[in-house]
Amino acid sequence: MNNLDLDAVLFLKGGMEASSENGLNSITASGDDNILYLSGEYSATGLGAENRVDAGYGNDQVFLDGQVAVGGLNLLGGEGYDALTLGAADGAAMAANYQGWLEAAAANTGDSAFAEWGWESLRVDLADTQTDLSSLQWLGDMVQSHNSGASTPIDLELDV
Repeated sequence: MNNLDLDAVLFLKGGMEASSENGLNSITASGDDNILYLSGEYSATGLGAENRVDAGYGNDQVFLDGQVAVGGLNLLGGEGYDALTLGAADGAAMAANYQGWLEAAAANTGDSAFAEWGWESLRVDLADTQTDLSSLQWLGDMVQSHNSGASTPIDLELDV
C-alpha cells in the first residue's frame, strides 16, 4: 500500500498503476479547498487493486488530463462543493480517455460508483475549440441519467 496525505495543492504527473493483488495507491487531501492536478495513465490491473484519490472536505478542484482505464481510478470529491475538470485535446480524445471509465463507474455500486464519488460539478476542457459537440453526447447522457436519480445532481459545464 502506498499512501500520501496532503494539504493544499498537488501536481501528480505520470499517473498511478495498482498492479499487485489487492494493491492500493491512495492520495488523501486533508485540508480545506484543495487543488489537485492529475495527469498520466491510471490503471488497476491486479485482482482487487485500486487507485484512490480523495479530495477531502472543503470546496475542492481536481483537474484530470490523462487516460483512465476502466476501474483505474476512484476519484472522490468528499464534502463541500467539489468540481472535477476533465481535459483532452478534442471530443474523440475525451471519449478515448474517460468514457469507458466513467460509464463503468456510473453502472457500479459502492465505493467505486460514480454516484458515491461526491462531485457537484463536472467540467469539460477541450483544447480544440472546433470540436463537434455531438462527440460528447455520451457524457451528457451519463450526467442526465445520474441526475434523474441523484439526491445531489451534478452540473455539467463545457469549456470548448
